[in-house]
Amino acid sequence: VAAIYGVAVELGFDEMKASINKTRAIVLAVSALIALFCLALIVAVHWIGQQARRTLIKSRRDLEIRVLERTADLERSEERLWDLYDNAPVAYFSLDTLDGSILKHNKAFARLLEYERTDFSRLRLPDLCADEADALLAAARSGEEVQDREIRLRKKGGELLLGSVSTSRISDGEGSGEELRVSVVDITSRKAADEAIR
Repeated sequence: VAAIYGVAVELGFDEMKASINKTRAIVLAVSALIALFCLALIVAVHWIGQQARRTLIKSRRDLEIRVLERTADLERSEERLWDLYDNAPVAYFSLDTLDGSILKHNKAFARLLEYERTDFSRLRLPDLCADEADALLAAARSGEEVQDREIRLRKKGGELLLGSVSTSRISDGEGSGEELRVSVVDITSRKAADEAIR
């Protein structure tokens, strides 16, 4: 029995050793596969991250180009509008309703009053129409839009002209003030002709 038992034990030990080796090989193979899978997953995540980063950089670059193009389009549109305003045959100017300072004006307004364009930076409405300035500003502050009101304007040399004035008030949208847009038509000659007929 001992011999049989010894053989049985020996055979059992060899089988057990073979089984352990087989299990070890399977575990090592599975571990190697898991390691390879993890490595492939890391590489895939890295590759996807790189692709996403490239796509994001390209999208950002494309967006920046579109923003620059749109900004250039807007600037060209603004230049065209400003050119239209500045070269209009009708005299236009804008002023601050709080203090009557002249904010913008076109060439026709400067020609009408015979001022240099740079002179307007220091002028206020009372400098141009002392008698009517307060009434015009009060109307603007109250929200009244003026249509074809006759006012006397003073040219740079002191000569007076009669102008037909129309206004519209524009809020700056920030609550810090309002702008009064004014158009002026010189009616001095027409009034003189009307007076001559009477």
